[in-house]
Amino acid sequence: MEQHEYTELLETLDKVRQSKDLDEIHQTVLSIFSICGLTVSEVASLLTSLMRNVLNQEHNAKYLKDVNGINAEDLTAEQVLAIQNLLVSLSYNGQA
Repeated sequence: MEQHEYTELLETLDKVRQSKDLDEIHQTVLSIFSICGLTVSEVASLLTSLMRNVLNQEHNAKYLKDVNGINAEDLTAEQVLAIQNLLVSLSYNGQA
């Protein structure tokens, strides 16, 4: 990544962090994937890994354990995807 791309990316990330605009976050992440030249398989693996990391954050892991009896540390890729699918469904139905 060239210096001007890096500087522009940092400025964009700061702007996105302040706004929390999901469309802007979406576009920024897509731009990063494009800059890095990631394949579809690499993106799929990365997104699953990111979701696993988010689920393992202390507050999310506690919620999964307390409400659903799920140990976030033991989740398989399939279970991470199932939880993500449920969360997306709830979001589309206005429940999340």
